[in-house]
Amino acid sequence: MNASVHYLTPAMSVFGPRGEAVRQVDYLRKVAGEEVRALINRLQYDVVGHLVAQQDPRLPTPNTTTVFKLDGTAVKSQNVDGGEDTLLPGLGGELLQHWDANGNHRAMSYDPQMRLSSVTENGVTGFESFSYDSVSADPTHNLRGQMTALSDPAGTVQFNSFNMRGQSTEEIRTFKDGKIFTDRQRFSAIGVLLQTTDAGGHLQLSAFDVAGQLAQVQLQLSGQSVQSILNGADYNAAGQITEQHLGNGVTSHWHYREADGRLLRQYAQKASEPAVQDFEYAYDAAGNITRIVDLTYARTFFRNQRVDGERTFGYDSVYRLIRATGYSDAPPADNPGRPQPTDPNDRRNYVESFEYDDGNNLKKLTHVRDGNTYTREIFIDPASNRGVRWKAGDPAPDFSTLFDRAGNQLAPQPGQPMDWNSRNQLKSLILMEHASGPPDQELYHYSQGERVYKRHETHTGTVNHVAEVHYVGSLEIRTRSSGEELHRITVATGIGEVTCLHWVTGKPPGIDADRLCYSHSDHLGSSVTEIDQRAQVISRESYYAFGATSSMAARSQIEADYKFTRYSGKEMDVTGLYYYGARYYAPWLCRWVSADPSGDADGTNRYAFVGNNPIFYVDDTGNAKDEAGASGSTGNGKKTIGYKLNRWAGAVKKAQTAAEQMKNIASDFEKMIPEDADIEQVRKDLKPMKYIRSKYGRTAIRKGLGAGGVLGTALAGLAAAIPPAAPFLLGAAPLMPLVGAFVVPTIGYNHMKKGLNRADMLLRAEAVNDTVGLFGEVAGAVGDALSAAAELPDQLDPEADKGPETEMKPEAAPATYEARMQELFFEQMTTLTPLQQVEIGKSIPGEGAPYFEALSQVLKAANDPSSSTLPTPEVSDPPQENPTPLPMVHKRQLARRKLVMSGL
Repeated sequence: MNASVHYLTPAMSVFGPRGEAVRQVDYLRKVAGEEVRALINRLQYDVVGHLVAQQDPRLPTPNTTTVFKLDGTAVKSQNVDGGEDTLLPGLGGELLQHWDANGNHRAMSYDPQMRLSSVTENGVTGFESFSYDSVSADPTHNLRGQMTALSDPAGTVQFNSFNMRGQSTEEIRTFKDGKIFTDRQRFSAIGVLLQTTDAGGHLQLSAFDVAGQLAQVQLQLSGQSVQSILNGADYNAAGQITEQHLGNGVTSHWHYREADGRLLRQYAQKASEPAVQDFEYAYDAAGNITRIVDLTYARTFFRNQRVDGERTFGYDSVYRLIRATGYSDAPPADNPGRPQPTDPNDRRNYVESFEYDDGNNLKKLTHVRDGNTYTREIFIDPASNRGVRWKAGDPAPDFSTLFDRAGNQLAPQPGQPMDWNSRNQLKSLILMEHASGPPDQELYHYSQGERVYKRHETHTGTVNHVAEVHYVGSLEIRTRSSGEELHRITVATGIGEVTCLHWVTGKPPGIDADRLCYSHSDHLGSSVTEIDQRAQVISRESYYAFGATSSMAARSQIEADYKFTRYSGKEMDVTGLYYYGARYYAPWLCRWVSADPSGDADGTNRYAFVGNNPIFYVDDTGNAKDEAGASGSTGNGKKTIGYKLNRWAGAVKKAQTAAEQMKNIASDFEKMIPEDADIEQVRKDLKPMKYIRSKYGRTAIRKGLGAGGVLGTALAGLAAAIPPAAPFLLGAAPLMPLVGAFVVPTIGYNHMKKGLNRADMLLRAEAVNDTVGLFGEVAGAVGDALSAAAELPDQLDPEADKGPETEMKPEAAPATYEARMQELFFEQMTTLTPLQQVEIGKSIPGEGAPYFEALSQVLKAANDPSSSTLPTPEVSDPPQENPTPLPMVHKRQLARRKLVMSGL
């Protein structure tokens, strides 16, 4: 990392009076010495706190505006990328109707139990239908109340059996072409998948260790004996995999940095043989990968260049990839399509640089390689984030003809139109038009959001070729019009995947029958090295930063043709597009071809691929990025290993907000601290009972009693006005003085502790534990009155509050009721967890409840070591004609930046 690039470039959030983030500021610098620029994201809320508008630093108007009902349900959303969506919910919150930007209309119907029963789409009744069994259904298959059948445009699915946990154990899928496939599963008592029998009759068995981690996997092809795929696996204390013992004798190893669990090295080898894969990773101080070294690479020299298997990466101050180096065999094809083996004798180094606009759009890629240097530009719509390939000097694109109103691209390349269905899913893509006859094309069918069928058609003057794929669970049934039927079975091993190619008919020559292929992936889950059952290398493939293939070698062309899984563990179609689940990715464009269907879950730019940091992030489903650079991905939708900051970043952000709000009142107690005092020591010495016995604690108890008495009197009067509620109100009225005597000292003590610790944005664990302990100790000072409320005022010194100079007299301390409370209340509180104690505090009515709500968030984050962070500088958003605010502090490490950025 170049420290001068990142100097004075913090990430900051500005919060409104209700704790909501209203501004999020990133400071951008690309090269050392460049003037820093502020990128301000603006968020707007309505009077009840709903987020109604989001605006990025680039556009003059909001990217997204949302309209809410009075109950907080969103009913209309307008987005510059995805267009307008309108929803009509019912009285129970169920969705009744939906209109998208293309005018597609869906109407939902429900049965008396509010279960979705049918969907009418664009006037087509029964476009989707769902059936459920009643209480008269066969109890031996646990069908009562379960969905037993569904029908959609891809066909029908029948659910014949469920286990006690409601998991389907037998499914029968019937496709539109009439083909029927049955899939069966068996689960453990806690819902873990133990056994599957797919539609081809192939059996997979999984075993787990006592910690619930995958330990063994076996595969039994239909009519054959069982073979071991995974013999064993070891994990560290953090749950990260450290070793895998595969069925072909190869052992894979992973080594992590002890300080943060980031992946340092991964390699695979068989006994004493040379490693088949060996990667080393290096990181900058923020956790971004800066170098990957392939230790199995044999150094080569060509055209006065040394190629040593090393890739390096550079980032701007907001961690977008701006520079990548590596090696490639041949100039990358400008046209999309599946990659073919390249010429290793033409291997040279390359350097790629990337430029972005303020809306996080990649607008220029420059590739420099000896004999092949080019620049690819993307023209971005001035009113949205839609973009297309473009050359300088060409007229500005007409985006109204290049995208539909829902943000779906209509042609990734000239002459290759794409058609989208009513759910904004890719329906077909024409590869080539013919002067006469149908075009060469690929078509897709989906069921419940997942692709289940693919058909590829090519046509010549006399012959038509058709290749089909039916996706049924872990089985792909691939057929060709030539008579070939291939079962491609995917076996999950936790990291990477093992596939078996089992030909039912039509096996081509030059490839083994029932061939097992063990795919070894990199940290992103990309299939890098494939080896067979004898631990011999089948193929090797490397990738550019944004997923295009930079080199590929295979031991035969026929085996290269049967490689389907590539970058990030995803399937590449013959169109060159990667299918991610929710949408498709174009690696030659470095962006998605449709707007994010999950909305702004991954930011205001709905086309940007993994935040333009494809070395650090992956996207398993096409909806949102997830960290991969520190761990390693399993691909195919499986989670990456390593620590997931975003699992707890939201809780920590709320804790930051709570601490920031409490900081404002700390000055009330600063006069108690001598100027030469050790603030840290004073903070440690301040305990709950010491505070209670001080003039501040005593005053707080007396004020709480007074406020509680007023509230009790009000409740008694309210009881007379509301007779039905009188028993409850009259019962609660005598307790109100106790509630006040409990809540007010608690707030006072914690405010004082915060004043002594105001240098920290988050309350550290020690302060939180002191606060939690206060529940028991303050209860020990007031709780006896739960059984004798009238005695409490008599035991307090009536002269307690004669002025700031008056100290509590030792004889005035209510020792007798303190002792009784230790027995009655404190004993019970200490049996609870800290979080349960906080929840009790939240349940007490009064002005202290919001404080306990904030404290509960702090407590949830307190045990995380990353929840101790430095103060966030205050940022204001001046009128636009004023200068942009300059940064005030040094840049934080990545973990701390994520705490602030979690609300972006």
